[in-house]
Amino acid sequence: MPKFKPGDIVRVREDLEENETYQMENDDGSFSSFCAVGDMLDHRGECMRVTFACDDYYTLADSMDEDTGYVWTDQMFDEYIIAPEDEPEQPEELSVLYDWVSQKAGEAV
Repeated sequence: MPKFKPGDIVRVREDLEENETYQMENDDGSFSSFCAVGDMLDHRGECMRVTFACDDYYTLADSMDEDTGYVWTDQMFDEYIIAPEDEPEQPEELSVLYDWVSQKAGEAV
């Protein structure tokens, strides 16, 4: 079972490196591995929304709701989920992102 689920907000690691292999542990204890490539590096430090999650990888969308076109693994993210209920104060960009996520969630209902 993936660590994150669709709708969760994750932050891409600041130290993501091109051609570096990042893993994701599967339910059976095996690992899936993918390399960070190309435009993925442009998303370092960004908060993004999980759009798809399976045992092997995730797909992400940016704050403009555009899919990145890449697959991502747990090791490509900071070790925590950024959720609207998290405290303390959040930077303005996160507040805008939370508003965007709330709007999308409302449209899905």
